[in-house]
Amino acid sequence: MSNNIGRLPITIPTNIQIKIIKFNLPFYSLVFVGNKATKSIIIPNNIKSIINNNTLLLDGSSADTPEIWGTLRVHIANAIKGATEGYSIKLNIIGIGYKVEYTKPILTLNIGKSHPLKFIVPEDIKITQINSSSILGMATSKEKLHSFFNQIKLKKSASKDRYKGKGIALEPL
Repeated sequence: MSNNIGRLPITIPTNIQIKIIKFNLPFYSLVFVGNKATKSIIIPNNIKSIINNNTLLLDGSSADTPEIWGTLRVHIANAIKGATEGYSIKLNIIGIGYKVEYTKPILTLNIGKSHPLKFIVPEDIKITQINSSSILGMATSKEKLHSFFNQIKLKKSASKDRYKGKGIALEPL
C-alpha cells in the first residue's frame, strides 16, 4: 500500500536534536529537543526512521497498518515545530458587551449569557490579553492548544453568527 503523506520528508531545523530511544517492546521513541521544549513521539517498530543530513524519512512500506504511517509523519512534524517555534492562536470575541478577562490561571468570558463563563487555563498554555475582546494563546503542543480553545468556542452556541457578525472567532497565527 502507498501513503503519500507518509512518504514526504521532514526537514529538521539546525537548532533541534533528535534522539532515538529503543525499548524491548514493539515500539521505540523519537525525542526532539528544541529551544522551546522537549517532545517525544512513540513509533511502532514496523515503521523505520531514517535520518539523512537534515531530513527525517519514515519508511512504513513493511507496516501492517499503513494508515498510521502518514499520521505519525504529521505528529512528528508538529512536534518538531512545537519544540522549535511553538504554536499560537488569537481568540476574538465580537459583540456588544462581550469581553474577556484573564487573571492567572482563570480565563473569564462574558458572551451574552446570564453569568460569566470561567475556564482554568492549563499550565503549559500561556495567555496574553491583547485588549478587552481578544487574547493570544501560546503553547508548544498544537493538540493541547486547539483543544483548549475549541472547548471555549463550543460554550457559545454559534461560533460566529455570519448574519449579525458577533460571536467567538479563532485565528491561528
